[in-house]
Amino acid sequence: MPTIADFFFSLQKYGYFYELDSGSCLGAVKIGHFLPWDIDGDIYVSTEHMGLFRPGGDAHGDLEEAGVSVYRHKADNYADVGAGYFRLWHGGVEVEMMGRRGGLSAGIRCAPELRGIPTSVLVSERWVRTHASPGLYARSRYRQFANNSHKQL
Repeated sequence: MPTIADFFFSLQKYGYFYELDSGSCLGAVKIGHFLPWDIDGDIYVSTEHMGLFRPGGDAHGDLEEAGVSVYRHKADNYADVGAGYFRLWHGGVEVEMMGRRGGLSAGIRCAPELRGIPTSVLVSERWVRTHASPGLYARSRYRQFANNSHKQL
């Protein structure tokens, strides 16, 4: 049975760029898989590529053919008006696909010298793209939620 990591691999195969975000990034860094208590996956896609995932777009057909449901398209990614948003369903996992302007691997929570350096983490025996310096990103992103997070992450 295909896994969500297979879905990421197919995105890479077709040249669709993405990066894990939020709990998906944290789980990949900490345990090499999704966090068991996380309710969905979180992935950023370049806003300029969002149209590929709409009905009639190249990626939409590829994903549907591979058994991935693509739905709930919106123009806005939460507060980022016009950035794009949609959801995927594959193998029992729902994934939020969020548009991001200004390119991926922006590393907004990383030191300037680390910004823009793409990297990958091992998820279910496949290398999956994530933010530049994913450990530092996850630690910075979730510091507010845990005491002594610098020791825990």
